[in-house]
Amino acid sequence: MGLNNLLKDVLFIEPEHGFYYPFIKSDGLNIVSPYKGGKLLFLRILRELHFRLNLPCKYIWYNSKTINKYSTFFVFEELLIPEFLKWLYQKDPDRLIVLFYANLCKPFNHANMFDDKWCIKWSGDSGDCTMYRMNMCTGSTSFFKSWHIVKQNPNIDVFYIGRDKGRLDYLLGLEKNLRDLGLNPYFHIASGVKYTIKRDHHYKPLIPYTKVLEYLSHSRAILHLEQGAQACITIRLQESLVNRIKLITDSKDIKKYKFYDPDNIFILGEDDISTLPRFLDKPYKEVNLEELGDFYFENLATRIIGQSIEIKRNRECNR
Repeated sequence: MGLNNLLKDVLFIEPEHGFYYPFIKSDGLNIVSPYKGGKLLFLRILRELHFRLNLPCKYIWYNSKTINKYSTFFVFEELLIPEFLKWLYQKDPDRLIVLFYANLCKPFNHANMFDDKWCIKWSGDSGDCTMYRMNMCTGSTSFFKSWHIVKQNPNIDVFYIGRDKGRLDYLLGLEKNLRDLGLNPYFHIASGVKYTIKRDHHYKPLIPYTKVLEYLSHSRAILHLEQGAQACITIRLQESLVNRIKLITDSKDIKKYKFYDPDNIFILGEDDISTLPRFLDKPYKEVNLEELGDFYFENLATRIIGQSIEIKRNRECNR
């Protein structure tokens, strides 16, 4: 079955304000929010109170629009509650439901909260797959074709985007080291809380991913840090590989991947930091992305769904 034939009968489910929603939609795939009222903040607050207080009749918030048109559901874990997935399963137990963890499992939405009979669970993180007995995929999301950039004259030597995750002092120290080497870094250390931004000028507001792509178009290197990231080919690595931008990382495990090349990837704590300016001046070595497997989201989703069909079939045979 071809890619288009398989995916045209798949409904992707993620909140409308979720990170991947607009990109999945722009790729022409079918996507809907799991809940009603997603665009209105007032209704989202009411729904959140309803869920957190564990009030009855949560189903009044479930979005049943177009559900019956599809035989396969690809559900992102973001803001998902067990009751919704159970409701989706009970509408037709014969349909396939894929539960996809694009992020690390958290205490409030770990994979064991969702009954195995409801869905086939997938993640790109090896640790979570072991702990929660999920199926392993090659990446946390894979890349969207609309994320390609047009390179401009670089005015940023090292670009970082992300939350501090308890490492603000480390980030500020690293930024100073880069400046001391004569480099021009830009660190966008994000905070989603306005009072934190006002209290500490080191924090900046969250920005849309289109703005991140704009920064990437002007950058010579991307900084990727392991802490809080999935143990897989993450979005920072994908941005580097697709857009031929050098990568600076503290991940020692990156050497195990075929795409590792010391002319393209600088490892903090292992490579001599004083050689970083020379590293940035070296030409970028070409990488064959075809060797990386399911690099684009459509390819990843197609493989996950195809393998999930087989897993579900085997389960039914073994009953």
